[in-house]
Amino acid sequence: MSIVFKIIMLGIGLFIFLLIVGSVFNVDIGYLDIFFSIGLYVNMTFILIRYLRKHDIKMASIIGEIWISKKEFIQYAGVQLFFLLFSIAAITTVLNFLHINNEAFLKEMLDTVPAQETSGLLIALFNFIIMITFAPVVEELFFRGFLFNKWGESMGLVKAMILSSFIFSLLHFNSGFIGHFFLGLLFCIVYVKTKRLIVPIILHTINNAIAGSVIFVTSFYDSGPVTSDDAQLFLNELERYLQAGAIMFFILIPFVIYVLYRIYPKKVQTYHLFKIKLHKVLEKCASERKIVHFFCRANELGIHLYLTWGIFVEKRVLGIFRELCIVTREIDTNSWQE
Repeated sequence: MSIVFKIIMLGIGLFIFLLIVGSVFNVDIGYLDIFFSIGLYVNMTFILIRYLRKHDIKMASIIGEIWISKKEFIQYAGVQLFFLLFSIAAITTVLNFLHINNEAFLKEMLDTVPAQETSGLLIALFNFIIMITFAPVVEELFFRGFLFNKWGESMGLVKAMILSSFIFSLLHFNSGFIGHFFLGLLFCIVYVKTKRLIVPIILHTINNAIAGSVIFVTSFYDSGPVTSDDAQLFLNELERYLQAGAIMFFILIPFVIYVLYRIYPKKVQTYHLFKIKLHKVLEKCASERKIVHFFCRANELGIHLYLTWGIFVEKRVLGIFRELCIVTREIDTNSWQE
């Protein structure tokens, strides 16, 4: 059974279970949302770890080195803030489109916003903590560390980047599909370029911290009784902001694409090209009986996977090596240590 399908079924089952519990015990829907998020993230981590252990894949091969330079932080954090601005513009564009097609949409949306009570503030606090802890780590491990790596080997880097980002954006459909799709692309590219999962995790945390801070702070706001004239004035102002955001969205699109193009690593090899070069080096090493120095020779010739820390790198290299051993019958495979 596919790990993605398992997680989808887990999410559906957890949702139904919490829905029943909430109905029976009359639990606040905000707390149910918190329990759902924690339960989903914990089980996603458990399923992923179990899968990696079953296939004898080390977590360290996914994560890479855990460090980030000051220069990288400043550079990528700046790009992250720019993409956050683009995400906000994308959300306002969608809201503006819905308002154009339904003039009563904004009023209906504002009427459904409940007044915040003490329980609402606690829920907002718990959600904020989840957004800056569980969410960035688990989502990056799954979408970039696992899905992007695994699909990258079978369908190629670009397709894997687009598909994993699409699924990532579906998970955040209620908070901005378009913005999260481009954020997913950014996190994939940064992961490929740095070969360290800690970098997209930090960027993801920054994004969630800013968005979560806005949501948490607004939880304290209580405007009190609002007259019909005040409400209409607010709606008029909101319409203008949405129109400005829609204009900004279309202006920023080419800049976002250009930024992705600029930071995309130019010397990226697909797995198939890597495999061809690897065969040549192994044949040369086999003929010279210098298997001990294989990886040194490979590095000298500049042979790398598009993801140095890809989850199946060691397995694939070992598999190719053994294939050549069977063909050449010149090397003692028992001398090769996994």
